[in-house]
Amino acid sequence: MVACDRQIPAPALITQLLNAAMWQIAQPLAVSPFKDVSHQETAIICILSFMAEHKPALQIDRQGYRAVIRMQLSQPKTESERKWAALKALSWPPWKEDRTAMDSEIGPEQGISRAGATLRRMQEAGYAFQGWEQVAMIYSGWDTDNTPTIQRRSRHMPSQVDTWNEAQYIWAARIECTRTAQEAWACFEAAQAARVLPTKPMLLAMVQKLHGEEQRLALARGPEHVNPFARDMFAGDSPAVEAPPPSTHQHTFTRMPPPKMHEFYERCTKHGLHFKGLALAYLVANAKSHQVGVRYLRSAEDAYPGIMQMLRASSDSDAFEVPAFLLGAYVALLAKPYTNIRINTSVNSGWLLPPTDKLQVTKLHPRSSLVRATSLLLRSKTVNMQAYAVLLRAFGRISLTERSFILRHDVVESSAPFGAEMRVLTAYRLTHCVLDVLASKGRDPDVPSFLHLCYATENTALACWRPLAAKQSSLPGDANHLAAPAPLVTAEIEDVLGSLLPVQYLVSHFETLTGTEQSPLHVPLPPDPAIDSTSPSEFDIPNLPRLLNVPGPAVLHAYIRALGWHGARGQIHATLQFIKGHADELAEQRAKDRGGEEHWRLCIIAARVFLERDWLRDAWSEESSMAESTLLGGFVQSAAAKMVAECRSLADESLGGWPTDEEVEAYVRKGWDRFGAVLHQNSYDEVEVDAGCEV
Repeated sequence: MVACDRQIPAPALITQLLNAAMWQIAQPLAVSPFKDVSHQETAIICILSFMAEHKPALQIDRQGYRAVIRMQLSQPKTESERKWAALKALSWPPWKEDRTAMDSEIGPEQGISRAGATLRRMQEAGYAFQGWEQVAMIYSGWDTDNTPTIQRRSRHMPSQVDTWNEAQYIWAARIECTRTAQEAWACFEAAQAARVLPTKPMLLAMVQKLHGEEQRLALARGPEHVNPFARDMFAGDSPAVEAPPPSTHQHTFTRMPPPKMHEFYERCTKHGLHFKGLALAYLVANAKSHQVGVRYLRSAEDAYPGIMQMLRASSDSDAFEVPAFLLGAYVALLAKPYTNIRINTSVNSGWLLPPTDKLQVTKLHPRSSLVRATSLLLRSKTVNMQAYAVLLRAFGRISLTERSFILRHDVVESSAPFGAEMRVLTAYRLTHCVLDVLASKGRDPDVPSFLHLCYATENTALACWRPLAAKQSSLPGDANHLAAPAPLVTAEIEDVLGSLLPVQYLVSHFETLTGTEQSPLHVPLPPDPAIDSTSPSEFDIPNLPRLLNVPGPAVLHAYIRALGWHGARGQIHATLQFIKGHADELAEQRAKDRGGEEHWRLCIIAARVFLERDWLRDAWSEESSMAESTLLGGFVQSAAAKMVAECRSLADESLGGWPTDEEVEAYVRKGWDRFGAVLHQNSYDEVEVDAGCEV
């Protein structure tokens, strides 16, 4: 409620409350801020309709206009905005450039975006532009001097722009609304020439552009990869930095070439500029090594005293006080692949995980960066969902072909030739530990966390498959089959499958995520005959969403794959029934996803692949005689003909049709690195540990 010393007339109070409500609704969403902006739009339209229909009509104030503009800046480009973006020149400023004679009929008025049009309506209503409106104008595609910029989807609009920091926010927006690192650096040099002191917003925008350029160059040096699910995208639709124009005549002039991100940091610190806030967090999360990231953190010890406690992990301090964004950045640094896999610093008890029935902590490598990240989240007071998702992604990334050093060297050696499998199983145990820490703090996994749980569960099945096959000598070619696994490996597999129950654990989290679990405390009340069922009741409530979170096609695909690798045929059948029963919600969700329809089809193809298991029949000659009650039999057995027929009927009825043999063959061929892993005898175990770091 709005506190006020004097009596406010009812219409004025309602106007004030509704405009404040729109501003709150327009705040950036914590999860899927761009995908779910349509929900914000629907809510704001309802409020605007009520205000227009009210007698007398209620007016939109500055806060209400800003709410609408903020929401519109998060929306994807309309068709007219896409046409205008396609006509922008590669030089700077990006004026319109006619491609055909018909393009000459398109004037500057057609280059006004929805947010730009709302800004005009706001000005016509008598609200003079302030710093916030000037920043929004730059994001909408036009600079304050009426030159064009790059219309950019943004969820980082500041809540307030004061007079004293107006210039910094304006220049930060100008840097963001560029396409290349060269354009961004020219903008930064122009800000310096205008004697604008770089602050956190400007520094953050600049390091994002410079790091984006480094990522682009790294991708250009590697093999060309084309995303088959990518739609036509224009500059500003994603944070990706584009390559400079092919012609040097279209390049933007800069006094000095754009530096690397670390070089930019060195220049700034040399001139007395200090990185704090989100700019510091971005530097840490994307540092090229752990040592460099620690250096970034230590440069801000005066601003954040808890940094040293976080880095030292002294055993006498169970918790530490650092902002959630800094904790998330350091966890992201520790979870980076191929970067300083083990930390060569002193080990103390503060880094060790407490004993748990799900994990033998004595087997863990005490200098593993992933173990340290888990310890940090365990001791932290804050709940940063992004940090948990980053760590879970790292555990889900540990597969048979990707090395990691989370186990002690002697444990890996004693597990040979199945050391890679032991690392995968340990990563799955750590996934359980992280999710338990999350649950102990009263939080359920969100959609990204559940997706990474699916990956970890799938990797666990592959890690169990080959040792079990070697134990039973079921691999084809007796002369070349793998040696029987060590008792340590067999015991680990039996414990993971028997006590951690990967399938049941995954299904439970899926039900929690979607809100479809059956609560034992929920008992439906019998209808009261004294109450007329046709009369309105004061307890009537509007129709609520049936799902707490609507999983996208990519999540459903990963879920079905994880179930399929574990041979959970009944759960795949139940998932197809879930898809049919919630077809409307899932259709709405996949319409928001890039490549949603393609991923949707992959869900159905994966269901057939793992139900029928045709890719196994030629290789596993003993499948028919293998008891399903055995651990390996549960992985190998195909679904009963009756269940396959029921799933086929579901697919033909409402899921786009049963996949063809050609689709199944293409799916298996594309994923042969995994499907073939359970058929081949090659070992993935590669032990390579520096002598000075052996533990």
